[in-house]
Order: sequence, then structure tokens, then C-alpha cells
Amino acid sequence: MQTLVIFTALSLLSGAPRSAQETPTAPTVATQAATPAVARDFFLFSKALLNLREGEISSLVTMDVKGEGLAVVVQAQIHLIHKFSGAFISETTVKPPVSGATKRYKVTHDGKTTWVQDLGAKTYAIQKVNDDNEFLVRGLLSGLAKAALGKLEPAQLKLLTAAEPTPELAAELEVAVAKDDGSLKVRNEIVAGKPYRVYELKPDKEKGILLIYVNAANRPERLTMDLEQDKLNIKFVEVIKSSLPVLPANTSFKFKPTRTMKKVKKIDLGNF
Repeated sequence: MQTLVIFTALSLLSGAPRSAQETPTAPTVATQAATPAVARDFFLFSKALLNLREGEISSLVTMDVKGEGLAVVVQAQIHLIHKFSGAFISETTVKPPVSGATKRYKVTHDGKTTWVQDLGAKTYAIQKVNDDNEFLVRGLLSGLAKAALGKLEPAQLKLLTAAEPTPELAAELEVAVAKDDGSLKVRNEIVAGKPYRVYELKPDKEKGILLIYVNAANRPERLTMDLEQDKLNIKFVEVIKSSLPVLPANTSFKFKPTRTMKKVKKIDLGNF
């Protein structure tokens, strides 16, 4: 799975502290202690991510940055249509810190070429999406699913559709998770009266913790990530509002500019 350290706070803040913005009220929770994952947990975790490998997803991502003399909250509403092969269309509405203007972006990728649009400015550019800004395009959970499932062989992906894992598959999944993402723990948690199975990842390479909340139907619904980076405390929260495992009819992953659009060399995603 990819390292989910997203764009730096210095880029976000343009090097200047901002005043605090109201943080959304957290839902009430009831938790139990996390325990080390067993073989079946690695299977169920991978199986849950399988629900996000292709289709249409709408989610809300919140980034809360705190450090000495600053407190900033950024929210992004993301609508993603994507194929497991890599093609995708993403529309993002970003509510920046404090009183900055709302930004709207659209990114289209056909598997080879990426077109980035600034919908407000009516401009577009042919460019790659930087790793630091990928969460604005794909969201966190779909990016996690893409990276994790992309490491599996077709035969392994097929076995994930079974009700129970083979011992061989469970062992292979445990090795795959531990290799890149460190330890995996699990616990049950009630959030706003709703039960979740929570998978807790603590990558060895990062000073942080990643929590994936999976509902009773074994579908991921929520992600939280706490990081320490450059003397900043950064918290990401993503809540999936809707998820369908199929592509909308007549979806095209080709971009065709209109006459009113201007081509530019580069569009800075996340430049607020």
C-alpha cells in the first residue's frame, strides 16, 4: 500500500500561519482495546477494500493541521469514477482555510494522459498529479484500495470473493500487509450507534496511525489518519457518502476542451 503522507502543510499554508477554523463535531464513539490481527482479519480487510477497487465513490475529506501558532482545517468533497486498470474521472470541491475562495477541480485520466481542469478559472493543463496532492483527486480510501489490491495476483483477487480464505491466501495477505504497512490490529467500535470493525495500521516508516472503519456489510465507510510531520500534527478524516461498484453508463475517460477553455502550462492543485 502506498504511503499516505499527503501534501505538506507549508504548501497548504504558503508558509504563513492562519487562524483556526471550526472543526466538525466528532461523532460519539464506544471502543474496545485493539488486538493483533489473525489470519482471517487480513482476508476480511483485503476483501473490504475490494469493494472500492472500481466504480463510483463520493466522499468528504477533512484535513486538520495544528502546530505552534497555527490551526487550519481544509475540506474537500470528492466525486470519483474509476476503473481498476487506472483510468478515472474526479471532480473535487475544496473549501480552503478561513475565508479563501472555494476551488473546483476536475481531473481526467485515460490510463496514459492526465488532464487537470480548474473549473472556476476555465483553464486546463496536461500534467501528472503529484503524489502530495493525490488525495484531493482519488480520496484516501480508494487510493489505499488501489495500491493494496494492485500488489495481488489475479488468482488472489478472485479468491477474495470467497466467503472464507484458504490458509495459503491468508498467509500471503498477512505477509503483503506487514511488508509495507507494519502491524495490523483490529477492534470493534460503535460510532453514533453504528457498529464497525476497525483496522488499525501503524506503518513503520511514518510517525502516525491509520484507522479504517468497515461496516457490518464489510464495506469501508470511514478513514482517519494522524501524522506528525515537520513539527505539525496532521489529521485526515474521510467519510464515504456513497459507493457503487459499477461505472455509470456511457462513461468516457477522454477529455475534450470546449471553446471557452484556455490551455495553461500547469494548474496547482491545492494552491489556496
